[in-house]
Amino acid sequence: MRQGLRLETQTFDEHIRVSAAPKGAWRSARESGAAAIKPHLAPDALVLSLQNGVENADRLRALLPQEVVAAVVYVGTEMAGPGHVRHHGRGELIIERSKASDDVARALIAAGVPTEISDSVLGVLWAKLITNCAYNGLSAITQLPYGRS
Repeated sequence: MRQGLRLETQTFDEHIRVSAAPKGAWRSARESGAAAIKPHLAPDALVLSLQNGVENADRLRALLPQEVVAAVVYVGTEMAGPGHVRHHGRGELIIERSKASDDVARALIAAGVPTEISDSVLGVLWAKLITNCAYNGLSAITQLPYGRS
């Protein structure tokens, strides 16, 4: 990836410089990311976990004293080639209800990110995981994107 990551969206097509980590390093990314931001967070900061996975927010809660809010991210992308991500659409968030969720949702919506607040974000995370398990394998085997027959 000497040329960086090509991010192709409906509004732009850019190369972005990135640093890569060895395979499997993502497992410690959450821990190292939490350690890196911890000294810079105000005591009353809210940390919005935008990582895939049903337990990421809980793991961050174990590492940070600040409030951590889980989120479900819906984004339609594909790997169009090596180092080439193509964004087909979507981009909405569902965030966990918290003392600051109304303010966070308003800020995200004002920035153009469709956002909903859910009292059962864990259920939504599990539903997304189950759906991905059902469709991702079929999509990979058939080499067809979702929605094609």
